[in-house]
Amino acid sequence: MVWKDIQLTFNVDVSHKKHVLKVAGKLLRNFRTYLANCHLKDENGNYLDSPPIQPPEQYASMITEDVWRKFVAKRMDESFQEISKKNKERASHSNKYPYRASRKGYARLEQEMIKKSGSNVTSVPRQELWKNARVNKAGEIENENVQQVWDKCELLSQSIHPEDITDARSDILSQALCVPEYPGRVRGVGFGVTHKDYFPPKKRHTQQEHDLLIAQIRDMSARMARMEKEMLSLRQKDSSDSTKKLDACNSSGKGSCTIPSNSFPEGVSCCKLFVSSPLLCLVAHGKLHNIQSDTLHGRSLPNGHVKVSIDVVVEPDISLPIPNMDDDIMTIRQAIGTFVAWPINLLQVADADSTISKKKGVNNINDSIAPKAKNRGKMVIQRTPRTIIRRNLPKWCNYLSLHLKLKSTESLPPIEMEKGIFGLDEHKEIVNGEVIGEVIDHGWLGAATISIYIGYVINIREHGLMILVV
Repeated sequence: MVWKDIQLTFNVDVSHKKHVLKVAGKLLRNFRTYLANCHLKDENGNYLDSPPIQPPEQYASMITEDVWRKFVAKRMDESFQEISKKNKERASHSNKYPYRASRKGYARLEQEMIKKSGSNVTSVPRQELWKNARVNKAGEIENENVQQVWDKCELLSQSIHPEDITDARSDILSQALCVPEYPGRVRGVGFGVTHKDYFPPKKRHTQQEHDLLIAQIRDMSARMARMEKEMLSLRQKDSSDSTKKLDACNSSGKGSCTIPSNSFPEGVSCCKLFVSSPLLCLVAHGKLHNIQSDTLHGRSLPNGHVKVSIDVVVEPDISLPIPNMDDDIMTIRQAIGTFVAWPINLLQVADADSTISKKKGVNNINDSIAPKAKNRGKMVIQRTPRTIIRRNLPKWCNYLSLHLKLKSTESLPPIEMEKGIFGLDEHKEIVNGEVIGEVIDHGWLGAATISIYIGYVINIREHGLMILVV
């Protein structure tokens, strides 16, 4: 009825109905209190022995005689007067902690505190908001009672975690004030905020949802147990199959999977690369670089490993046996165009013709083979035929290239890189025949060649020095 009358008079959206009715109820209670104080009480605030039977003349058009008689009967009832007396005593306690934020209100005070903090904070704890509403202009607490409550709040905040506060009874301010929270409002946050708004209830799962969750957990546990058994049986089968396949490789005449490094042919030769986990399978074709005293990216090769370069990828997403953490090279696909370390027992030396499968239109191993859209997993590097002497290069470049190619085991003194370029205090790069060949032959550049060039560019930029790195 009240909401319909309000809509007839004012243009108010339905979303504001709850708030408007709250304000209307508060105004109605204030009006009833005003009528009782002015027409049912004397100057001392005591109820009259013979209250008026008729409503006041100024409100006669609004209040009927029947409504007035019921109002007077309720106000003159002793039980109502006793409840009213208790409420007055309770309201008088509010002067113990006087509010000093004037007409600003808790909502505007909270916005002001958030703005001053200048951070991503979206709300202020209730105890801090309550305290700031009771300080002077200098931000100091003058009332001793307020100071005692604030000291309790600081002590409780050290032992109570914000996630443990689920309702008004567990709130820090309620425990510090030692006063129960009344329904319909929340102390210290302003008008219109209810307990459900400030302390939203946590969703409680029904018994059906609980039983469904338990059933899902049990089902997952059973599936995990079955998967563990299957993996264990596959590992046992894989170990036996791997042993048979490795023995077959050893007995074949095309190559060897487990021969020592000193039995590999010296120099560069074609090879097949395998992995043993989860199953023994071919993952790539490449080149074995069996050079005495060889290093990998400036470091010594691990025991039982050789230096290889990957040309053709069979399984691009398989992880490398030893990932290159410095260059963030983790998979076979990412290792194309650089050198990696490969276990000796998972490498098979092969003929050059067996490295790349024959395709239509490809007659030479050095031809450029672009990956097709239907078969992107296999990638082939473009190779450029190398010559001993190039006429368009200076003589010293040709002599240096020829010297290092004829004596592949030799290398130039290591180049010390400046500190901080790659985040290392000490970093050296070794220039050998392969590095020189990559530059002179315009081939694919390895990590060492790129690192040396980066150091060269930084030297020019910072020191203006045209330093020759070879």
